[in-house]
Amino acid sequence: MKPNDWEKYKSHVADSIPTVWRVIKYLSSRGHTVQIPPTHIASNQNDRISMTDDGDFFLVQRCEVKQRGFAFSSMEDYPWSSVLICNKNSFDKRHGSKPAYYLMPSSDFRCMIVVDVNKTEKHWWAEKKKDGRYEDVEEVFYFIDKKNPSISWMPMPGQD
Repeated sequence: MKPNDWEKYKSHVADSIPTVWRVIKYLSSRGHTVQIPPTHIASNQNDRISMTDDGDFFLVQRCEVKQRGFAFSSMEDYPWSSVLICNKNSFDKRHGSKPAYYLMPSSDFRCMIVVDVNKTEKHWWAEKKKDGRYEDVEEVFYFIDKKNPSISWMPMPGQD
């Protein structure tokens, strides 16, 4: 790279920093958690190729784990035709961004259901049900058909 191009290169990297920060500020204002690695500009041309950065930023995605009180190893032995995702009120009135995923391990940790919220939310429905954890509590929950192709049924490795 010619010296003039090297100066342009350093300038382009430096000029991109305010744009990155503006995007970070916007995403943060929308409730997203953002992690920002250090920005480095190579001090010389030889270091430019070997000195790649870790990216501009990382979006930390909110995930919710909902333990199931029963065992299942796949969709085939899951005991109901629909999957209870979460309490409707907790989802609708949450603080910050919506969860990216709901992760629901079987009680014996042999399998886990993974619900990608962005891919499945339009297929959810609400039902009022007795909350089995309590004596006399009814709540409204979100459900999805267990055969929805956007749900993942993942075997979990044993704890050897």
